Amino acid sequence: MIRKHVVIIVLLLPLSACSTFGFLFERLPWLTKWQFDTMYELNDEQALIVEDGAKAMQRWFIARGFPDLITDLNKLRTLWQSEDRQAALQFFDEQAHAFIAAFMTTAKPYLLDLFMRLDEENLQHYQRYSEGKQDDWFEHLESDAAKRENRAEKLDDWFGRISDSQSALLDEHIALLPDEYAIRLRNNAQWQERFELAVLARDRESLSSWLSDFSIWWTDDYRQLRLDNRQQWQALLHDLLPTLSEREREHADERVQDWIETLEDVL
Repeated sequence: MIRKHVVIIVLLLPLSACSTFGFLFERLPWLTKWQFDTMYELNDEQALIVEDGAKAMQRWFIARGFPDLITDLNKLRTLWQSEDRQAALQFFDEQAHAFIAAFMTTAKPYLLDLFMRLDEENLQHYQRYSEGKQDDWFEHLESDAAKRENRAEKLDDWFGRISDSQSALLDEHIALLPDEYAIRLRNNAQWQERFELAVLARDRESLSSWLSDFSIWWTDDYRQLRLDNRQQWQALLHDLLPTLSEREREHADERVQDWIETLEDVL
C-alpha cells in the first residue's frame, strides 16, 4: 500500500476538479510530512527530509510533471473524441504508468534518504498503522457485491451513473477471484517484511531496486492476481464502451477537461 502514499499524485488527481486543488497543492510539503508522520511517527531529522523532498517534487510538478500531464490529457481527449476509445484507454494506461515512473525517478533520492534513517520504532509504528488500515484497504474484497460496487463507483466517476444494462455487464465480468483477500494479505505481509529487513540492514541497493520496481517484493500469487484482475477489467471495458450513450461519453470528456483546466490554473 505504500505506493498510494509515495506517489502523491495518486492522492491529488481525484481532487483535480475541486476548487481546493490549488490550495492543497500549495501545502503539499506540509501534507506530505503529515502523511509520512502518520505512517512512521517521524523525528525532526526525518520530517525535514520529507519536507525537503516534497518541496523538490512540488518544483518538479510545476516544471515538468503538470505540463507533460496536460499534454497527455489533451492527446487523450483527441483520441476519445475520435471515437477510437479502446486506443484512448490504452494511451491513458500507458501514460499513467509513464507518469508514475517519472515521478518515482525524481522522488527516489529523497525516499532513500528517509528510508535509510528509519529505525525499529518507526517500523513498529508503520506495522500498527498498516494493521489499522487493512479493513479500509481491503473492504472491497469482502464479497463479490463489494468488489462490484467498488468497480461501479469507478465507472460512475468517469461516465456518470451507469444504466441497468451496463450494471449487468459489471455483474457478468467482475467477481472475487479464488483466495483474493488472503492473497492480498499475504502479499502485504511479504513486502513489509522485506522492507523492514532492508531498512534495518541499511541495504540501500535493495531499497533502490524496490523503488524502481515494486513488483520485486510481490508474492507469485499476487502477481498472477493482478494479471487476472486486469483481464477482468479489460473484458468489462471491451463490452461496456460500445454501449456508452452520448451523455456518458461527454461526461468522460468533461472530466478530463476539468483536470486540464485545474492543472493549468496551478501553473
